Amino acid sequence: MKHPTTRSVGELYDVRKALELYAVRLTLEGLGAVRNQLEQLRDDWSALEREAPDPDPEFVLIDEDFHLRLAEAAGNAELVEQLRRVNERIRPVRTHDFLQPRRIEQTTTQHLAIVKALLAGDPSTGSLLEAHICESQRVVEELVGRVLERMVGLGAQSR
Repeated sequence: MKHPTTRSVGELYDVRKALELYAVRLTLEGLGAVRNQLEQLRDDWSALEREAPDPDPEFVLIDEDFHLRLAEAAGNAELVEQLRRVNERIRPVRTHDFLQPRRIEQTTTQHLAIVKALLAGDPSTGSLLEAHICESQRVVEELVGRVLERMVGLGAQSR
């Protein structure tokens, strides 16, 4: 994404939500076959919760890994590939999400709630996931908006 706009970021988040919510629905339907895979994901994030890293833009890669592994549990390789492509396009702006105080801690807590609900076969898992993605979207769109305002301001000053 060379020049993100609030609209383009929002559209990519819409696609991301659609892919991930469908993946959760598929996973809930075939939960027994992927229980071990999801338990490993839960354990990995439990370890991160105990030793949360400091704010770091590179955390976006760890976050993406969670979402891709969650999607992989659905058993649809093309869905995972499309999600990977969306992630690559919004990654430049999403890195700013993890510079915000407490975002890594909040993300970890939310990820654990999502995977635990999924393991329990809880149909509200999709709602938890959607709320989590929407929170990230709000933070990112706010940051993109501020950056665009500064760019416009700088352009006006240079005239």
